[in-house]
Amino acid sequence: MESRTAGIIIAAAIAILVGVVLLGVIGDQTNENTSLTALSTSMDISPARLAKGAINETYYFTPSYLASNGWRMDNVGECSVDDLVLKNASGYVLDNNGCGAGGDYVYVTDVNIHLCNSVPLNGTVGAGSNSTSLSYSYCADGYVAGWAGTVQDLVPGFFALAILLGTVFLIFLVLKGTGLV
Repeated sequence: MESRTAGIIIAAAIAILVGVVLLGVIGDQTNENTSLTALSTSMDISPARLAKGAINETYYFTPSYLASNGWRMDNVGECSVDDLVLKNASGYVLDNNGCGAGGDYVYVTDVNIHLCNSVPLNGTVGAGSNSTSLSYSYCADGYVAGWAGTVQDLVPGFFALAILLGTVFLIFLVLKGTGLV
């Protein structure tokens, strides 16, 4: 084997290894930019309590992340919170049907949560009962949606395709240099 062919083989092996390592990094970054971020936290509902544990239905809560961490208030497309789940202190999943329709809370699109004076909320009065857990997904900084997100999701595939085509070309070059093709 001549030194030119050996050099091409070594360069190809290094290029393939670097490409495979970069493929993972590109895939992770793309996934981070095009996926919603899930958050689970708790919320103290004691400010909404009236006498004897009833709920003040005019009091509203804004989850702390949505209020303070650069939440996208535009509510456009995928960035609106539509997977909000609230649970009372005993783990009961609260209904978002509205106060008049027998629900436990009303989620308003401006990221406010209005609680209803329902049994799952006012019936859990006692130690620790003011803790309500909530979970939702949000658009992190740098989130890309729509057609731009779709295009960005395609980048790792095209990068892998480029690595594959480059490898095929180098193998063909080596085989041609040795006279096998």
